[in-house]
Amino acid sequence: MERLIADLKDKLTLRRKTEADKVLKLDPQTDREVILLLSGKIYELDEVIGFLDNMLTYQQQTKMR
Repeated sequence: MERLIADLKDKLTLRRKTEADKVLKLDPQTDREVILLLSGKIYELDEVIGFLDNMLTYQQQTKMR
């Protein structure tokens, strides 16, 4: 299970990078709405990645007990 979570985290991290690269290619003047949507998506990806990190940390801590 730990490997599946780590793999999902890696995939989401790559997805986050792809979305951030899209934002950098957009023009802030003309693509404001698209940038706002992608920013929300990036924020949510960051949240999920953080939750997965917490799960992995908790898993490692419980193994040591």
